[in-house]
Amino acid sequence: MNYALHMIAVTQARGIGPGRAYLDKQTGRGKDRVAALRLLRRHLSDVVFASLRTDNATKAELDDNLPTPAFAAAA
Repeated sequence: MNYALHMIAVTQARGIGPGRAYLDKQTGRGKDRVAALRLLRRHLSDVVFASLRTDNATKAELDDNLPTPAFAAAA
């Protein structure tokens, strides 16, 4: 997982995606490039985690709304 986040951060740092603006903002705040890249990886992991939580909540909501099968209700 860390390697995947690193590759996403490096790719976005090259200007492909919204990571370039985030990197520029961090270097403008006085961070060196290595620290800014580490912060970008952390930001990306937060985005991925939030997405996973949303997907999990949506799945739980859908599971709660499923009708009970007739064979399960008879048992």
